[in-house]
Amino acid sequence: MEGACDRLKNEIDSLKEQNRQLERIYITNTITRNSRAENDHNQENDLNFSEWLTDALSMAHDESLPPEYGANKTTELIAKTLRWKLEKCFCETVSKSSKESEKEYQAHWIHRFDSKLNFDMKMNVVETSAMTKISYLSFSFDSDDFPTSEVGPLVEKCSKSCDPTIFFKKIERYWEKYTFRKQFLQEENLESHFHKTTGAYRVVFKYGQEPLAKLQWSIQFNDLAEEFFDTYNVLFTDKGGKIAKDLNIPEDLVNKGSFDQWDVLECIKNLKIMSRVYDE
Repeated sequence: MEGACDRLKNEIDSLKEQNRQLERIYITNTITRNSRAENDHNQENDLNFSEWLTDALSMAHDESLPPEYGANKTTELIAKTLRWKLEKCFCETVSKSSKESEKEYQAHWIHRFDSKLNFDMKMNVVETSAMTKISYLSFSFDSDDFPTSEVGPLVEKCSKSCDPTIFFKKIERYWEKYTFRKQFLQEENLESHFHKTTGAYRVVFKYGQEPLAKLQWSIQFNDLAEEFFDTYNVLFTDKGGKIAKDLNIPEDLVNKGSFDQWDVLECIKNLKIMSRVYDE
């Protein structure tokens, strides 16, 4: 029984790796067919993409493969870049020999539904007769408009693994959280300050004109879970700490700056109540 479980686990891991490889090939070829280079022939680029697409479609009808590698998988791969458009894409041959060639691609991606979500991607691709692989990958943003520090761990992970697919998935998730945080603070009419260096927002809760507490709202990338999470930390003033104890605010929040049973929205709600009660 234990041996069967081990074999099943190995098969699942193998399928996941095949999945990642397919996604990398798809994004690589999407850039390839959109690139412009003086010494590269478009026919060759189109052929690479056509061959991949033919293989993907034939695989969609291969009944011997699991469902996730059928038509649904093909649709998912294509959908990844349908939400994005290439504003610019350039290609340059870095090296070429009888055994392999290496090309450098520089692309500017813009999200179709929110142009403020955009970034530059630089990628080196090595091609041989047996394989195509990404040998270098980097991302950059306009630091004036984008909180680069919060997405830094995601960029580092994807650059290290040369895997653009995780980035395309997770940067959208981050942007959803980033946009929600900004809109929420505006709609709630909360006094907040954006910290450009950390990317976090600091919210101030006052009694009249006297500060009671400051909450820092951050969005952090968890490498193990490969997901973004909202995090917060609260710092009370002396007066705010006394008021919090009078209102039975959890001790962990007062002493440690966070309370496990409250997410950031619940914490803000209760700090607003605290400030209103003592602002009458």
